[in-house]
Amino acid sequence: MNINISKIRHTLWVMLTLAMVCGSTSTAFNQEDDSPPEKNRARLTLSYYNINNTTQKLAATVKTRVEGFYTPVSDVEIQFYRNEVSEENLLGTTATGINGEAILEFKPDSDTALLTTFIAVLENNPELEDTEEEIEIKKGILNMETEEADSVRTIRIFVGEPDSEGNITPISDVEVRAYVKRLFGLMAVTEEAEYTDEEGYLEAEFPYDIPGDVNGNLTIVARVIDNDELGYLEFNKTIAWGVPNTIDREKLTKELWLSHSNVPNILLILTNILLLGIFGLIGYVIYQLFNISKLGLSN
Repeated sequence: MNINISKIRHTLWVMLTLAMVCGSTSTAFNQEDDSPPEKNRARLTLSYYNINNTTQKLAATVKTRVEGFYTPVSDVEIQFYRNEVSEENLLGTTATGINGEAILEFKPDSDTALLTTFIAVLENNPELEDTEEEIEIKKGILNMETEEADSVRTIRIFVGEPDSEGNITPISDVEVRAYVKRLFGLMAVTEEAEYTDEEGYLEAEFPYDIPGDVNGNLTIVARVIDNDELGYLEFNKTIAWGVPNTIDREKLTKELWLSHSNVPNILLILTNILLLGIFGLIGYVIYQLFNISKLGLSN
């Protein structure tokens, strides 16, 4: 019996090589399985709001890309800072809601700085990458006055900023809109946005036919929307410039929806006949389906 030593050595070398390759592949797969999952990239936006020159808000919105579309992400904690990211400059921490927005309300700062940098930070989230967003805001003032003369109602809006000495100086060419607060939103008083003049003022005539509450009160809202330097400025004022919303109780007692006694008998009869016909048809269809299933089982 002749034994080829070279063939045996070749076979052993091939087996050893395959074992090494399989071992390295298994190690690579194990390392890959043990590695932490890849986090999604987050899109973070930051906005600043100043309401009635007394309340400031920061709103951060978090979105991530899902199947090609940016979708809001809820329950994400956002840290808000003033000027720099440090513990002493932390304004507060809040989590995003179902719309992906985290809102922090705080009091205006008492310093004399004309420019303030606000920073929103997202970090240590198990599903999203760390990111931050910052905006630089100029300290702005928004006021509104109302006057009525010669049967003309006018709203006068002013936009300004403090200078280095604390004096208020006007800001021109700022886009301002005037609204009236309604039950489910805001109704624009003017059809198009208008801009402040060189003295920082904007005047608009207020209409007479806007409904108010029972006393004629309504809320006028002046807004500077998403200005690159000022952010969002808002000023609200309640005034009795609306048409009083009177309730005619005698008319209400005759409404069909108030009582069935106001509904004609013929209308009640026709409605009941239609309802009986609809439910009868549904019952007949269900009965036929039941018969079809029984016929299929018997066959």
